[in-house]
Amino acid sequence: MAGILVSPGTSVTITNESYYIPATAPTVPLFFIATRADKKQADGVSVATGSLEHSVVRTITSLNQSVSTYGVPHFKTEVDPYPTTGSGAALHGDARNEYGLMALNQALTILSRAYVVRANVDLADADIITYSAGAPLPGSNTGTGSVTTPVVNQTLAVDETWTLTGDAISGPIAMLGSLMSGSLYVDGTYLGVALTGGTGTGATADITVALGLVTTVTLVSLGTGYAVNDSLTTPNTNLGGAGSGFSVLVTAIPATMFNVSGFISGAQTDSPIGVPYNNGIVSFTITQSATPFITGDAFTFNVTHITTMNPLGANDAAKRASIVTALRAEINSNTDVRSEIYEYNLILCPGYYEVAGELLNLNLDINEEAFIISDCPFNQSPEDTATWSGTGARENSQNIGYYYPNALASNLDGVEVFCAASGVALKTIAYSDSVSEVWYPPAGERRGLVSGVSDVGYLTGTLGNATTFVSTPLNQGQRDILYETAAATGRINIIPVFPGKGILVFGQKTSAPSASALDRINVMRLMVMIKRDIRKASFAYLFELNDRITRDSIKQTIENYLNDILLRRGLYDFAVVCDLSNNTSTTIDRNELHVSVALKPTKGIEFIYIPLRIVSSGASL
Repeated sequence: MAGILVSPGTSVTITNESYYIPATAPTVPLFFIATRADKKQADGVSVATGSLEHSVVRTITSLNQSVSTYGVPHFKTEVDPYPTTGSGAALHGDARNEYGLMALNQALTILSRAYVVRANVDLADADIITYSAGAPLPGSNTGTGSVTTPVVNQTLAVDETWTLTGDAISGPIAMLGSLMSGSLYVDGTYLGVALTGGTGTGATADITVALGLVTTVTLVSLGTGYAVNDSLTTPNTNLGGAGSGFSVLVTAIPATMFNVSGFISGAQTDSPIGVPYNNGIVSFTITQSATPFITGDAFTFNVTHITTMNPLGANDAAKRASIVTALRAEINSNTDVRSEIYEYNLILCPGYYEVAGELLNLNLDINEEAFIISDCPFNQSPEDTATWSGTGARENSQNIGYYYPNALASNLDGVEVFCAASGVALKTIAYSDSVSEVWYPPAGERRGLVSGVSDVGYLTGTLGNATTFVSTPLNQGQRDILYETAAATGRINIIPVFPGKGILVFGQKTSAPSASALDRINVMRLMVMIKRDIRKASFAYLFELNDRITRDSIKQTIENYLNDILLRRGLYDFAVVCDLSNNTSTTIDRNELHVSVALKPTKGIEFIYIPLRIVSSGASL
């Protein structure tokens, strides 16, 4: 006994029996995202530190923090000019768009906290870009005696300057900067370069001579055993002419990347000012004939074709597969998100429905104490999406809900982009929770109004190219086939447009394969909340004595908690049993305490039937 007295006195001890279950934040999402590596903040100067890392759980509490951590969400256009984006046809649905970051920013207009994990993948994948011979490239100088330099991808850019030495202009043809992650496979790729024009002696004839220049730069090995053509690592003087020459330096650096630079010089008839060089190229081929370059010619560099071996894949499907693999690896291997340090109740990976199975496995690892929001494919009509819902491509579970269609919304830079439906749904859920409770259906005119979105629809065309956005307000028939609870299809939460009311989230089904109370999101989220809260509250009773006093105490704690939810319209009724009927001598001997809880969750109204009866004027009512 504590406080045993030896001489006369008084001993006072405290026994805490005032346990209760505290309120918790209703909306705390966990995002898995993929972004470009080594991004800048909105000022274009400061480093977005979150883009330099992966597998780190970040707590983001504001839109400003999101931008400073991950930069402005990048969405690709048909031509990505350096140093800014925004021109050219939008590549809606491209796998390399930053859908997760866009969804995070949408949610942070309402939420005050979200957990974010960036996967180990770089979406700054190089493009295949073709320019016609003789056409100047974006951002370059043209004219007699100038150098037209290629502009491919801003993330690979280095800043070099062509300098004038006497009457010769020289500088790097191509320079590859180190990337934060991924591999650049350069074997077999090329950059065709032609020297055209000329105002010096024999200008017309020189065009033919210049186009015939042949020197092949070949990168012959990948992986750990690097090898290069040694004959090209020293200056090649076959070009001839005073002050001219060509040299190539090929250097292997870690992570299967090559650093490639080349220099060429030729006599000039005039003295152009320095021309900035703003590009990095994975590899290139330059050809040279036996005929020497003629001293005294002025020339213009003109890139006729640029092809880079894309590290993510040759087309959008291959790129998407690479990104999905990286996201799956992150979801499966991240131990921090499985710890008790981070408490979240929603999980999503916007834009990538393929990882739904991995998200469900993560949810199992955290005792199914979260709900998953997922998307449907970007490029399917309502009818095709309904068919897709019945295939093995979709995961069916009471712990996950799907939304359709996707949306158009303005990015932080003001450009309208194609964004994932899961981000729209999360923002609507966050709003619903802010004005009601988690057990209220996050749908309909009162709590399901979508804000910050200009239209909803799907895409046609080839993903990875300029696609067409098809506005899809969803008519009654389309809403029916998407939302129905059939044996294999449907159970997709719709986001239609209602004239005079706007865009609404108009469904709240889980994808549970069997009909039950848990086939609705409001009920499922209520159960997730109750399950976690009761588990945490019961922790205080571990190692207490298994007697009536303890059993009554834990029963009272749970009853007080559930009664509060009942008074706030979350339950119709409940019952808690913790006595000798479910705590027998056998269970007590096994050091077990059993509490049985029965719940009647409130249901949302989704169908209203109002029969109208017409009676004669003389009938009594």
